[in-house]
Amino acid sequence: MFNYFHKNKFASQKGQLTPMFIVLIVIIVIMAMVTVNLGKVSLIKTDSSNAADAAGLSAGSAMANSFNSITVANSQMCKAYWSSYAAIAFSIGLALDDLILAQIKEAAAMGACPLIATTCAAIAKHTTAIAAFGDFELKMGAIAVAITAFYYKQYYTYAKIRENANLGRKRALVAGYSSAFSSSGIGSKLKIGSPPLKIGSPPADLSETQKHNYRDEFSAWIDNIAPADLKYYNIENSYAYRWKDGQNRLHSVEVKTDIQDVDSFNLKVSVLTMPEVIVLLAGIGITSIVVSGAMATAAGLLTGACGCFPACAAECAGPWFAACYPACLAACIEAWCAAADVPLGTATTGMIALDVMVGALLLGLLPLREVTSNHLYDPFPLGDVDIYAWIVDINHDRTVTVNTTQEHQGKELYPIKGRDSGFWQTNYPQISSYTKVDFRGNGNIGNFIPRHDASIIETDKL
Repeated sequence: MFNYFHKNKFASQKGQLTPMFIVLIVIIVIMAMVTVNLGKVSLIKTDSSNAADAAGLSAGSAMANSFNSITVANSQMCKAYWSSYAAIAFSIGLALDDLILAQIKEAAAMGACPLIATTCAAIAKHTTAIAAFGDFELKMGAIAVAITAFYYKQYYTYAKIRENANLGRKRALVAGYSSAFSSSGIGSKLKIGSPPLKIGSPPADLSETQKHNYRDEFSAWIDNIAPADLKYYNIENSYAYRWKDGQNRLHSVEVKTDIQDVDSFNLKVSVLTMPEVIVLLAGIGITSIVVSGAMATAAGLLTGACGCFPACAAECAGPWFAACYPACLAACIEAWCAAADVPLGTATTGMIALDVMVGALLLGLLPLREVTSNHLYDPFPLGDVDIYAWIVDINHDRTVTVNTTQEHQGKELYPIKGRDSGFWQTNYPQISSYTKVDFRGNGNIGNFIPRHDASIIETDKL
C-alpha cells in the first residue's frame, strides 16, 4: 500500500494522509491496550497493598490488645506476690515472737535450777516456754502450707498468662489473614460461575446447572481459616486462595503473616527456689523436733530437781534432820541440774539455728533474681522450680510482617483460528506487597503500662 502511494504520488492528489492515519490509528490502539494493561496492573497493586496494610494493622492491633492484657495481668500478678509475701512475712514474724519468747522463758527456767528456793517456781516458766515453742511449730506448719499455695498460685497465674499470650498471637494471625483476604479484591472478582480451585486440583469446567455464587464460598473459606477454639490449633504460615473465572482464567491470592512466637519471658523470681524452700522448711521441722525433745527432757529434769524437796525430807527424818536436809537437797538438785546441761545446750543451740533458718526463709522469698523462661513445664516437682513474682518483659520484637502476592491470568484477545495464542495476550505480572507494623506504642509490660498500639512503620514502594 505504501509502495502504491509512493509510485502514484504525482498521479493523484487524493488519499495522501491515509497511510499516516492508518499508522496513527494502530499506534493509538496499541497505546490504548497498553494503558488498559497498566491500569489493570495498577488496580491489582492497589488491592495487594490494601490487603497487606489491612492485615498488618488488624494483626498488630490484636497483638497490641494481647500485650495490654498481659500487662494488666502482670500487674495483678505483682500485687498478688507482694500481698502473699506480706502475709507470709507477718506470719513468720509472729512465729519468731513465739520462738524468742520460748528462748527467754527457757533461759529463765534453767537459770533458776541451781537455786534451791526458786527451782520449783521455775517449772511454770518452763511450761510457758514449751507452750510458746508449740505455738511456733504450729505457725511454721501453717507457713509451710501458705508458701506452697503461694508457689502454685503464682505458677498457674504465669501459666495462664503464657497461654493467653499464645492464644493472642493465634488470634492476631487469624485477624490478619481475614482482613488480608477481605481487602484483596477477591470478592469483586468472584462472580457466578467462578469456581474456586483448590491447590493441586485440576481446572474444573462447570456447566450452567452447576454454577452458583462463589462469593459465599469465599466468605465461608475465610471464616474457616481457624476454628473458634484456637488452643490446640496451629495457624499455617501462609494461606492461598485460587480460583478460575468464567473464562477459565486462573487467579491466585496468597498471604503470609509473620509474628514472632510469644515464648520467651524474663521474670523476677525469689532468691530461693521452691526445692530450696522445702529443704529449709524441712530443716526447720527437724530442728524443731530436736529442740522439742530437748525441752521435754529438760522439763523432766527440772521436775526431778523439784522432787528433791520431799525426797530429802523423807530421807533426813529424825534427830539429824537439820544437818542432813540441806546437804541432801543441795546434792540432789546439783545432780539433776548437771544432767540437764546436755538438753539445755541442745535446746539453746537448736533455737539459735531456728532463728537463722526462719530469717533466711524470710529473706529467701524476696524477688531479687531474674530468670528467662523459654517454655512452660509441668508443675513442681516435675518442672519449674522458681517462685514467680512478675514478668519483667517478653522477648519479642513487637512487629507484624505481612506479604501478599497476587497472580491473575490474562485474556487472549482476538484469537486466531488454529493457533494457541491470539492477536493480543493480556498476561499480568506477579504483584507483591509488603507491610511491617510495630505494636510497641508506649506500652511497657515490666512497668505495668498498658499502652501498646499498632502503627505501620514500613511498606513496599510502588
